[in-house]
Amino acid sequence: MEFKAQLTSELSLWQLSPLEAREQIAALLFLADESWMMINRYLPTATIYALRQAGEFVGSIVVKAQEETTLEIMNIAVIPTHQRHGFGRQLINFVEHDARQQGYQRLLVGTGDGSVQNIVFYVSAGFRFAEIKTNFFEQYEQPIIENGIQLRDMIVLAKELFI
Repeated sequence: MEFKAQLTSELSLWQLSPLEAREQIAALLFLADESWMMINRYLPTATIYALRQAGEFVGSIVVKAQEETTLEIMNIAVIPTHQRHGFGRQLINFVEHDARQQGYQRLLVGTGDGSVQNIVFYVSAGFRFAEIKTNFFEQYEQPIIENGIQLRDMIVLAKELFI
């Protein structure tokens, strides 16, 4: 585990290895992606950051390069008691800043077609609709239901990172 930044007097950001992530933030990873099969596809080659407050991990974000100029958010989560307090936005802001410094020009994120709150969150953070991956959630072992809707398609949103 490597210290990355002190965001406030009580909030710090850490980079975790895939093994540390599985051991220390498994519940956060599973909040954002309800399939260990899918998590295990991207986690070994991803960069993992976690927010720590008062000795507890309260949020995490997992990113992975998709192309030379594109970075994708594979997983982002904040524990329910800390949601709607700006923690998710802080994670995205950190990743955006870091991505720009590394020369990335585009940031992607995907969410389910029934994930209304997620879509609103990403659009309010400056992402725009980019693609629909039809039948994406058919590859999951179990159906995922959000807001009473069985997820079928992945909505991909993009944010251009102008320097």
